[in-house]
Amino acid sequence: MVLSKDEILYLIAVVSAAIFLLIFLFVVVVIANVRRRQKAELEKLHALIAAEDNERSRIAKDLHDDLGPLLSGIKLQINLLNGRSGPQQLEEVLNSTSEQLDSAIGNVRYVVRNLMPPGLEKYGLVKSISDFQNLVSKNENIKFEFKHSGIEKRFKGTVELTIFRIIHELINNSIKHSNCSLIKLDLILDDDWLKISYKDDGKSALTGDISPGMGLSNIESRVNLFNGKFKTPLDFSEGADYEIEIRSNKLF
Repeated sequence: MVLSKDEILYLIAVVSAAIFLLIFLFVVVVIANVRRRQKAELEKLHALIAAEDNERSRIAKDLHDDLGPLLSGIKLQINLLNGRSGPQQLEEVLNSTSEQLDSAIGNVRYVVRNLMPPGLEKYGLVKSISDFQNLVSKNENIKFEFKHSGIEKRFKGTVELTIFRIIHELINNSIKHSNCSLIKLDLILDDDWLKISYKDDGKSALTGDISPGMGLSNIESRVNLFNGKFKTPLDFSEGADYEIEIRSNKLF
């Protein structure tokens, strides 16, 4: 069958229109994907900014609530050191001032540890958590159990720092607000996921209603940086029970 000139021109026009439509659809899909990736990156950036703002707020509150009163007390003790003080009173003031200075130094070290845990860059996440476990365990009223498996090599530095801060925030909430006597932390890495399981036996753990930096919003912001999953208990009457999952390909 021989096509006429008009039929050939019509066929060429149809094929050209189809090719143009395919190219147009391809460009639309590419633009949509780029915009979706840009939106995802922007959301991550907002989450990072929010997390850092919350971190600064928490540190400021720690300094105000813990270190401020100690320094004020030290100042009052020093004001007692005047010419009218007898030897016994002088000794009592010096002993009291020394104790308060020890507490102030301990609080400063605690805040500094939150900013950049000593040894994290050199020894990694597991060792830093173990060191923090030893620090918490010095409190005779709290037992801290830490288990891990599958973590044979180091994560990226920013990943280790973010995960450490997530875990520290959970522990900080338990110590300060839940009246717990037991903390359990498990880190399990397989081919697909890093699974973080955190539990305590407290009776008044924080919920998402607490102000940013002291509740779960800070933790959730950090988990969102990895597009991870964060599961919280509906009822804190039996203590905290958190599950965090981060895809393995986000860690290295």
